Amino acid sequence: MIQRSVPGYESIIHTIGELAKSVVTEDSNVYDLGCSLGAASLSVARATESKRCNIIGVDSSQAMVERCKRMVQAFNLPNPIDIIQQNKNPLIIVTYKILPTIIIEIAFCNKTSRRI
Repeated sequence: MIQRSVPGYESIIHTIGELAKSVVTEDSNVYDLGCSLGAASLSVARATESKRCNIIGVDSSQAMVERCKRMVQAFNLPNPIDIIQQNKNPLIIVTYKILPTIIIEIAFCNKTSRRI
C-alpha cells in the first residue's frame, strides 16, 4: 500500500485538499492526473464542498480507473468526481486560476503535436 511506501503520504493528500480549499474557485476544473485510487481527488472534493467545481481524475490504466470509480462511488460528495481512462498521448490542457489576474495553463501532448 502506498501509505507504507511513501513517507508522509497522508500529509501530502491532506495538503492537496488544503491547497484546493484556497485556490479552487466556483466552476473550476480540477484535474488529478495519474489519479490511481482517487485519494487526491477525494481530498479536493471534501475540501471544496462549499464551492461548485468539476473534479476529473485521469489514469492510464483501465483497471485502476474501474477501481477508482468504485472507490469514489462509496462517498456521497457534493462535488462529483469524473474518472476517465486516458493515456498521455492526446492533448490535455489544464488551467489553474490562482488569482483573478494569474492563470496558468499546462498542455500535455504527444510528440507529434505542436505546442500551443
